[in-house]
Amino acid sequence: MARPLATLLVMLALISLPVAASAAAAVAGKESAAPPIGPSINKGRAGTYLVETRQAGYNYYVFVPASYSDANPAGLHVHFHGQASQKTAPNFDNWNKYFLTPYNLIGINMQYMDGDNTHDTEGKLKTAQGAIAQVMADYKIIAGRGAICSFSGGGCVHGMFAAKFSKDRGVEWPFCQSALYSSNYRVEATIGTPMGWYIGVGTKEWSLASLGSDAKARTGELLSAIAKGGDPDVLFNVIQDKDHTILEVDVQEAGKIFPRSDLAYAPFLYAPDYPDKELRQIVAGANALQLGGASAAVAKLLAKADLVGDLKKKAEDLDARIIARIDRVTAMAKELCANDPVLAAFYLPMFINQCKGSASEKGLRAMSSAASKEKGFSATLAAHAQFTKNFSSLMPGDARIPPDKKKEVDSLNAHFPATSLIGRMVTNLLSLK
Repeated sequence: MARPLATLLVMLALISLPVAASAAAAVAGKESAAPPIGPSINKGRAGTYLVETRQAGYNYYVFVPASYSDANPAGLHVHFHGQASQKTAPNFDNWNKYFLTPYNLIGINMQYMDGDNTHDTEGKLKTAQGAIAQVMADYKIIAGRGAICSFSGGGCVHGMFAAKFSKDRGVEWPFCQSALYSSNYRVEATIGTPMGWYIGVGTKEWSLASLGSDAKARTGELLSAIAKGGDPDVLFNVIQDKDHTILEVDVQEAGKIFPRSDLAYAPFLYAPDYPDKELRQIVAGANALQLGGASAAVAKLLAKADLVGDLKKKAEDLDARIIARIDRVTAMAKELCANDPVLAAFYLPMFINQCKGSASEKGLRAMSSAASKEKGFSATLAAHAQFTKNFSSLMPGDARIPPDKKKEVDSLNAHFPATSLIGRMVTNLLSLK
């Protein structure tokens, strides 16, 4: 793929960019929240539209999927474009296909008209924070339920954002998944709150502005953390012959991770919809993913004979949403037990804890026990631990596993089900030429 000269020149500047992308912090820290923002003239607006901010040349596009309504509050999907690719900002096609409509997320594509994420990175981040705050003021947004992603030099802003604000999930870091699409994201990937990760890069762009080594380094950090309890929901996807672009398959694969991260980490209720004192604590518990306790509490409230009118309707709505969430958790647990021993071993204890005290707890425990007794389950976990421990040494150069390491990787891959995340990842790495 031919690259414009301007793009190449800016990309060359990224090669010498300091580690952490000028993030100023090696560890995610707390910074003061932006002042509250009131609704704008775009409040409740449908479709796609451009917002020009007070900072000249720093704009953003918003896409509201048809799935959104006041009765169906949304999460967020935020994207930082690459060097000299500001003209891509109006395009939400693949975001919508694999994230926005399927998972009811409102999209924000940042647009920096200078096309240079290395210039005034902090100012660009502040504009992005303002965009997020404004969308939260204009729509019902569940803070903490969202995906953040970047392409190419957009990783500079993405990385600074993570370095400064990712310690806690919430209004300042409203995400449960991160996706790096050929991204110069040079911040330690494990500094923040747990998330699912997609890390994609192409073989033809591997050496461009350290994209390949950045992707491999972030993957290595995440895989190394698994032994200490880190999330194994990490897909390192090296795409044969891909040049410097985001392919549809990139977004498709990233989109497969979101439902798991959503159920594991994200709140799901829009708290302002339940202001009544009888409901506030139940909502807080449900959003803290104490689903069993919240379900029992709302059932107890609904059993009161004097519960009538609007409060009863809200309680019934709340009950239905909590039950639906428990059903989604149960369905995901069943899927993981059938297809992915590694992810089942990680997520099932979380799901059991979420549903503790509910009618679903017993079934989840039975699923977990049965899965752990399946032939090959323990061997898969052991092989996964070995692969993640040796990841860097198995790929000492580029993404291709050298001939003298292939036998070892083949023997480990024999234990990974073809349907599993790790199985698909390793099979792909072995196929690279």
